[in-house]
Amino acid sequence: YLRGRNRTRTQSSNRYDRTSRYITKTNKMIDEKELMKNDMVAKLAGLLIDRGLAETMTEALDMVINSETYEILRNERSGLYYQSPLYVFDFLVNELRKGKIS
Repeated sequence: YLRGRNRTRTQSSNRYDRTSRYITKTNKMIDEKELMKNDMVAKLAGLLIDRGLAETMTEALDMVINSETYEILRNERSGLYYQSPLYVFDFLVNELRKGKIS
C-alpha cells in the first residue's frame, strides 16, 4: 500500500517539476527577450547622443520611444532586437531624417 502511494506522489511531483521547469524556461525566454529589447533601446539612445543627434539621455530616449523603429523593435516577430545596434540605428536615423522608415 505505501509503495503505491509513494509512487503516486512521486509521479505527481515529477509532473509538477516538469510543468514548473517549462513555465520557468518560458518566463526566462520572455525575460531575456525583454532585456534584449530594453538593451537595444539604451544603446540606440547612447548612439543618438554620441552622434550629436540628441543632447541628453531623456531627449534621446524620447526620440527612440516615439519612433516607428521602436514599434518594430518591440514586435517579437520582426526579430529586430536580435540585430546589431548599428544596424537598427541606421533605420532610426533614416526615419528621423525622412520622417518614415524606408
